[in-house]
Amino acid sequence: MSDNLVVLRSVTGLLSSSRVTSVFAGPNTGSNLSMTLERTGVILNEREPHLRVHQLGPAELALFIQCAWRLGDGERVLASSANCDELEIRGYERLTRMVGSAVSRSKLLLPFFDLSITLDNGLQLDMFCDQSSGDDDANYTMETYQVACTVATSGRIFVTQKISNTQGIHVVTDV
Repeated sequence: MSDNLVVLRSVTGLLSSSRVTSVFAGPNTGSNLSMTLERTGVILNEREPHLRVHQLGPAELALFIQCAWRLGDGERVLASSANCDELEIRGYERLTRMVGSAVSRSKLLLPFFDLSITLDNGLQLDMFCDQSSGDDDANYTMETYQVACTVATSGRIFVTQKISNTQGIHVVTDV
């Protein structure tokens, strides 16, 4: 098993028992969906809310989805990447049902690295890695305070370690 797959599985494991704190998708985002999560039981550093996605604290996670995705409730599809550009208010409200919910299960599906996240309120977010061409187009990226893990085209996994300098800015180095 490659070292990058070990890191991907480790970061995927961090999703479990995390709580969704924000979701963003809709017009002018293409099929992209972004969300932030907070690990439960870990005290966060206080910081300004508008910086949370870009400067993650020790207990925060971010998930940036650029591949096909679907949100369902076990009976029907509530929202998906197929209608994201046309996402009307009702669809966005369905997405926001994830906010405040905890991840009860996260599952990495091999061999294509699809990702399935089940929430404690019965919602399930599925990601389908569909980026098959391009140099290093991302399907999705999971980011923590210390590492970013991207599943890219043709099942390639990129792991990037982040190092903070004295000004608090992250300097990124490939691992």
